[in-house]
Amino acid sequence: MTPSGEALIQRVTDGKDPALAVFRERKDGPLRLRAQMLVDSDRVVMRALKKGHRLVALLATEAFYARLQAEMPACVRGVRVYLAPKEVMGTIVGHHLHHGVVALMHRPCDHDPSQWGPRLLLFNGVNNSENIGVMVRTAHALGFTGVLADDRACSPYVRRGIRVSMGSVFSLAIAHGGSMVREIASLKRQGFAIIGTGLSSQAIPLPKAPSFEKLALVFGTEGHGLCPEVARSCDLMVKIPMVADIDSLNVGVASGIIMHHFRLKEEAIGPEISRPEAVSHLCETLS
Repeated sequence: MTPSGEALIQRVTDGKDPALAVFRERKDGPLRLRAQMLVDSDRVVMRALKKGHRLVALLATEAFYARLQAEMPACVRGVRVYLAPKEVMGTIVGHHLHHGVVALMHRPCDHDPSQWGPRLLLFNGVNNSENIGVMVRTAHALGFTGVLADDRACSPYVRRGIRVSMGSVFSLAIAHGGSMVREIASLKRQGFAIIGTGLSSQAIPLPKAPSFEKLALVFGTEGHGLCPEVARSCDLMVKIPMVADIDSLNVGVASGIIMHHFRLKEEAIGPEISRPEAVSHLCETLS
Protein backbone atom coordinates (compact mmCIF):
# COMPACT_ATOMS: atom_id res chain seq x y z
CA MET A 1 0.00 0.00 0.00
CA THR A 2 1.52 3.31 -1.06
CA PRO A 3 0.55 6.91 -0.28
CA SER A 4 -0.77 9.05 -3.11
CA GLY A 5 -2.06 12.56 -2.35
CA GLU A 6 -2.20 11.50 1.32
CA ALA A 7 -4.53 8.59 0.56
CA LEU A 8 -3.30 5.03 1.12
CA ILE A 9 -3.54 3.41 -2.30
CA GLN A 10 -3.67 -0.30 -3.05
CA ARG A 11 -4.36 -1.65 -6.54
CA VAL A 12 -6.50 -4.78 -6.53
CA THR A 13 -6.48 -7.57 -9.10
CA ASP A 14 -8.04 -10.36 -7.04
CA GLY A 15 -11.65 -9.89 -5.94
CA LYS A 16 -11.14 -12.48 -3.17
CA ASP A 17 -8.58 -10.34 -1.34
CA PRO A 18 -9.49 -10.59 2.41
CA ALA A 19 -8.90 -6.84 2.81
CA LEU A 20 -12.03 -6.26 0.73
CA ALA A 21 -14.37 -8.35 2.91
CA VAL A 22 -16.27 -5.30 4.19
CA PHE A 23 -17.28 -4.34 0.64
CA ARG A 24 -18.93 -7.75 0.28
CA GLU A 25 -21.08 -7.20 3.40
CA ARG A 26 -24.74 -8.06 2.67
CA LYS A 27 -26.22 -7.50 6.13
CA ASP A 28 -26.66 -4.12 7.77
CA GLY A 29 -26.33 -5.35 11.36
CA PRO A 30 -22.51 -5.60 11.47
CA LEU A 31 -22.19 -2.21 9.76
CA ARG A 32 -24.65 -0.63 12.19
CA LEU A 33 -22.73 -1.97 15.18
CA ARG A 34 -19.56 -0.33 13.82
CA ALA A 35 -21.43 2.92 13.06
CA GLN A 36 -20.65 2.51 9.37
CA MET A 37 -22.60 2.31 6.10
CA LEU A 38 -21.88 1.23 2.53
CA VAL A 39 -22.73 3.66 -0.27
CA ASP A 40 -22.81 2.53 -3.92
CA SER A 41 -22.64 4.49 -7.20
CA ASP A 42 -20.81 7.63 -8.19
CA ARG A 43 -23.69 10.10 -7.86
CA VAL A 44 -24.75 8.86 -4.45
CA VAL A 45 -21.21 8.78 -3.08
CA MET A 46 -20.56 12.33 -4.31
CA ARG A 47 -23.81 13.56 -2.75
CA ALA A 48 -22.87 11.98 0.57
CA LEU A 49 -19.42 13.57 0.49
CA LYS A 50 -20.82 16.98 -0.41
CA LYS A 51 -23.15 16.71 2.59
CA GLY A 52 -20.10 16.27 4.80
CA HIS A 53 -20.19 12.51 5.40
CA ARG A 54 -16.72 11.05 5.92
CA LEU A 55 -14.98 8.13 4.28
CA VAL A 56 -13.56 5.14 6.13
CA ALA A 57 -12.36 3.31 3.00
CA LEU A 58 -13.00 3.44 -0.73
CA LEU A 59 -13.21 0.83 -3.47
CA ALA A 60 -13.15 2.52 -6.86
CA THR A 61 -12.03 2.48 -10.46
CA GLU A 62 -9.08 4.61 -11.51
CA ALA A 63 -11.48 6.88 -13.41
CA PHE A 64 -13.67 7.63 -10.37
CA TYR A 65 -10.68 8.18 -8.11
CA ALA A 66 -9.16 10.65 -10.57
CA ARG A 67 -12.45 12.59 -10.58
CA LEU A 68 -12.60 12.56 -6.78
CA GLN A 69 -9.03 13.81 -6.51
CA ALA A 70 -9.84 16.63 -8.92
CA GLU A 71 -13.08 17.72 -7.20
CA MET A 72 -12.67 16.88 -3.51
CA PRO A 73 -9.06 15.91 -2.74
CA ALA A 74 -9.36 16.61 0.99
CA CYS A 75 -11.93 13.84 1.55
CA VAL A 76 -9.41 11.03 0.87
CA ARG A 77 -6.66 12.20 3.23
CA GLY A 78 -5.63 9.27 5.40
CA VAL A 79 -8.26 7.02 3.77
CA ARG A 80 -7.52 3.53 2.48
CA VAL A 81 -8.33 3.47 -1.25
CA TYR A 82 -8.55 0.21 -3.18
CA LEU A 83 -8.37 0.69 -6.96
CA ALA A 84 -9.77 -2.04 -9.19
CA PRO A 85 -11.02 -2.49 -12.77
CA LYS A 86 -14.82 -2.54 -13.17
CA GLU A 87 -14.88 -6.27 -13.90
CA VAL A 88 -13.02 -7.01 -10.66
CA MET A 89 -15.33 -4.67 -8.73
CA GLY A 90 -18.31 -6.63 -10.03
CA THR A 91 -16.97 -9.82 -8.47
CA ILE A 92 -16.42 -8.06 -5.12
CA VAL A 93 -19.69 -6.17 -4.88
CA GLY A 94 -21.84 -8.89 -6.43
CA HIS A 95 -23.65 -6.61 -8.87
CA HIS A 96 -22.84 -4.04 -11.54
CA LEU A 97 -24.79 -1.10 -10.10
CA HIS A 98 -21.77 0.33 -8.31
CA HIS A 99 -20.96 2.69 -11.23
CA GLY A 100 -17.29 2.54 -10.41
CA VAL A 101 -17.29 3.11 -6.65
CA VAL A 102 -18.35 1.70 -3.29
CA ALA A 103 -17.63 3.81 -0.22
CA LEU A 104 -17.42 2.64 3.37
CA MET A 105 -18.49 5.70 5.35
CA HIS A 106 -19.13 6.76 8.91
CA ARG A 107 -22.81 6.28 9.71
CA PRO A 108 -24.56 9.51 10.74
CA CYS A 109 -25.88 9.93 14.26
CA ASP A 110 -29.64 10.28 14.62
CA HIS A 111 -31.02 13.78 14.20
CA ASP A 112 -32.46 15.42 17.28
CA PRO A 113 -36.29 15.85 17.26
CA SER A 114 -35.79 19.62 17.03
CA GLN A 115 -34.27 19.04 13.57
CA TRP A 116 -37.05 16.86 12.19
CA GLY A 117 -39.16 19.66 10.74
CA PRO A 118 -42.95 19.75 10.25
CA ARG A 119 -43.45 16.91 7.71
CA LEU A 120 -42.48 13.43 8.87
CA LEU A 121 -42.58 9.92 7.48
CA LEU A 122 -42.85 7.14 10.08
CA PHE A 123 -41.91 3.52 9.30
CA ASN A 124 -43.75 0.94 11.40
CA GLY A 125 -42.01 -2.32 10.56
CA VAL A 126 -41.34 -1.42 6.90
CA ASN A 127 -38.53 -3.87 6.22
CA ASN A 128 -37.97 -3.91 2.46
CA SER A 129 -34.90 -1.83 1.68
CA GLU A 130 -36.03 -1.00 -1.87
CA ASN A 131 -39.35 0.35 -0.57
CA ILE A 132 -37.46 2.33 2.06
CA GLY A 133 -35.31 3.93 -0.65
CA VAL A 134 -38.30 4.76 -2.84
CA MET A 135 -40.20 6.32 0.07
CA VAL A 136 -37.22 8.39 1.22
CA ARG A 137 -36.59 9.71 -2.29
CA THR A 138 -40.26 10.60 -2.74
CA ALA A 139 -40.39 12.26 0.67
CA HIS A 140 -37.44 14.46 -0.27
CA ALA A 141 -39.02 15.36 -3.61
CA LEU A 142 -42.35 16.32 -2.02
CA GLY A 143 -41.01 18.49 0.76
CA PHE A 144 -41.07 16.11 3.71
CA THR A 145 -38.38 16.92 6.22
CA GLY A 146 -37.72 13.86 8.36
CA VAL A 147 -37.96 10.08 8.65
CA LEU A 148 -38.38 8.03 11.83
CA ALA A 149 -37.96 4.24 11.68
CA ASP A 150 -39.15 2.17 14.63
CA ASP A 151 -37.35 -0.83 16.13
CA ARG A 152 -39.11 -3.21 13.71
CA ALA A 153 -38.25 -1.30 10.54
CA CYS A 154 -35.31 -1.39 8.19
CA SER A 155 -32.85 1.47 8.65
CA PRO A 156 -32.89 4.15 5.94
CA TYR A 157 -29.09 3.77 5.97
CA VAL A 158 -29.19 0.18 4.72
CA ARG A 159 -27.03 -0.19 1.61
CA ARG A 160 -29.73 -0.82 -1.00
CA GLY A 161 -32.02 1.79 0.52
CA ILE A 162 -29.33 4.46 0.20
CA ARG A 163 -28.74 3.56 -3.44
CA VAL A 164 -32.45 3.50 -4.36
CA SER A 165 -32.99 6.84 -2.62
CA MET A 166 -30.27 8.27 -4.89
CA GLY A 167 -28.76 9.95 -1.85
CA SER A 168 -31.96 11.69 -0.73
CA VAL A 169 -31.42 10.04 2.67
CA PHE A 170 -28.58 12.52 3.21
CA SER A 171 -30.93 15.50 2.76
CA LEU A 172 -33.51 14.50 5.39
CA ALA A 173 -33.43 14.34 9.17
CA ILE A 174 -33.19 10.63 9.96
CA ALA A 175 -33.85 8.98 13.33
CA HIS A 176 -34.34 5.47 14.69
CA GLY A 177 -36.82 4.95 17.50
CA GLY A 178 -38.13 2.21 19.73
CA SER A 179 -41.83 1.45 20.08
CA MET A 180 -43.84 3.34 17.47
CA VAL A 181 -46.67 3.81 19.99
CA ARG A 182 -44.29 5.70 22.30
CA GLU A 183 -42.88 7.71 19.40
CA ILE A 184 -46.39 8.71 18.33
CA ALA A 185 -47.28 9.82 21.86
CA SER A 186 -44.18 12.02 21.90
CA LEU A 187 -45.02 13.53 18.50
CA LYS A 188 -48.57 14.30 19.60
CA ARG A 189 -47.19 16.26 22.54
CA GLN A 190 -45.22 18.28 19.99
CA GLY A 191 -48.41 19.13 18.11
CA PHE A 192 -48.20 16.67 15.22
CA ALA A 193 -51.28 15.19 13.60
CA ILE A 194 -50.62 11.45 13.26
CA ILE A 195 -52.17 10.07 10.07
CA GLY A 196 -52.12 6.32 9.61
CA THR A 197 -52.57 4.46 6.34
CA GLY A 198 -54.48 1.25 5.80
CA LEU A 199 -57.72 -0.49 4.90
CA SER A 200 -59.48 -0.40 8.25
CA SER A 201 -63.17 0.37 8.45
CA GLN A 202 -62.26 3.62 10.25
CA ALA A 203 -60.12 4.87 7.35
CA ILE A 204 -61.54 7.80 5.36
CA PRO A 205 -60.94 8.30 1.62
CA LEU A 206 -57.72 10.23 1.08
CA PRO A 207 -59.35 13.19 -0.76
CA LYS A 208 -61.30 14.01 2.42
CA ALA A 209 -58.17 14.36 4.54
CA PRO A 210 -57.37 17.97 5.49
CA SER A 211 -53.91 19.53 5.62
CA PHE A 212 -52.11 20.04 8.92
CA GLU A 213 -49.49 22.45 10.17
CA LYS A 214 -47.45 19.55 11.59
CA LEU A 215 -47.99 16.20 9.92
CA ALA A 216 -46.63 12.69 10.50
CA LEU A 217 -47.65 9.92 8.07
CA VAL A 218 -47.34 6.34 9.34
CA PHE A 219 -46.78 3.41 6.98
CA GLY A 220 -46.67 -0.28 7.83
CA THR A 221 -45.57 -3.52 6.23
CA GLU A 222 -46.73 -4.74 2.83
CA GLY A 223 -48.46 -7.83 4.16
CA HIS A 224 -50.04 -6.68 7.42
CA GLY A 225 -50.00 -2.89 7.38
CA LEU A 226 -49.78 -1.03 10.68
CA CYS A 227 -49.64 -2.90 13.96
CA PRO A 228 -53.13 -2.75 15.58
CA GLU A 229 -51.84 -0.75 18.56
CA VAL A 230 -50.14 1.72 16.21
CA ALA A 231 -53.31 2.13 14.14
CA ARG A 232 -55.27 2.84 17.34
CA SER A 233 -52.72 5.51 18.28
CA CYS A 234 -53.24 7.48 15.06
CA ASP A 235 -55.49 10.54 15.02
CA LEU A 236 -56.90 9.56 11.64
CA MET A 237 -56.64 6.66 9.19
CA VAL A 238 -56.75 7.26 5.44
CA LYS A 239 -57.00 5.00 2.41
CA ILE A 240 -56.60 5.51 -1.33
CA PRO A 241 -59.88 5.12 -3.27
CA MET A 242 -59.49 2.56 -6.07
CA VAL A 243 -61.91 1.58 -8.82
CA ALA A 244 -60.45 -1.79 -9.82
CA ASP A 245 -60.73 -5.03 -7.86
CA ILE A 246 -57.45 -4.30 -6.07
CA ASP A 247 -57.48 -3.65 -2.36
CA SER A 248 -53.98 -2.30 -1.89
CA LEU A 249 -50.83 -0.98 -3.55
CA ASN A 250 -47.12 -1.45 -2.97
CA VAL A 251 -46.20 0.70 0.03
CA GLY A 252 -43.66 2.66 -2.02
CA VAL A 253 -46.35 3.58 -4.56
CA ALA A 254 -49.05 4.23 -1.95
CA SER A 255 -46.79 6.49 0.11
CA GLY A 256 -46.06 8.62 -2.95
CA ILE A 257 -49.76 9.11 -3.68
CA ILE A 258 -50.53 10.02 -0.07
CA MET A 259 -47.58 12.39 0.31
CA HIS A 260 -48.53 14.08 -2.97
CA HIS A 261 -52.11 14.62 -1.73
CA PHE A 262 -50.91 16.48 1.36
CA ARG A 263 -48.36 18.46 -0.64
CA LEU A 264 -51.00 19.66 -3.12
CA LYS A 265 -53.51 20.41 -0.38
CA GLU A 266 -51.00 22.52 1.52
CA GLU A 267 -49.93 24.40 -1.60
CA ALA A 268 -53.55 25.11 -2.55
CA ILE A 269 -54.99 26.27 0.77
CA GLY A 270 -52.26 26.03 3.41
CA PRO A 271 -52.64 24.21 6.72
CA GLU A 272 -56.30 23.78 7.63
CA ILE A 273 -55.53 22.61 11.15
CA SER A 274 -52.83 24.42 13.08
CA ARG A 275 -53.71 24.11 16.76
CA PRO A 276 -52.75 20.76 18.39
CA GLU A 277 -55.94 20.62 20.45
CA ALA A 278 -58.04 20.93 17.28
CA VAL A 279 -56.44 17.92 15.56
CA SER A 280 -58.14 15.17 17.55
CA HIS A 281 -61.51 16.97 17.50
CA LEU A 282 -61.49 17.31 13.71
CA CYS A 283 -60.28 13.74 13.22
CA GLU A 284 -63.07 12.42 15.41
CA THR A 285 -65.56 14.33 13.26
CA LEU A 286 -64.12 12.95 10.02
CA SER A 287 -63.92 9.39 11.21
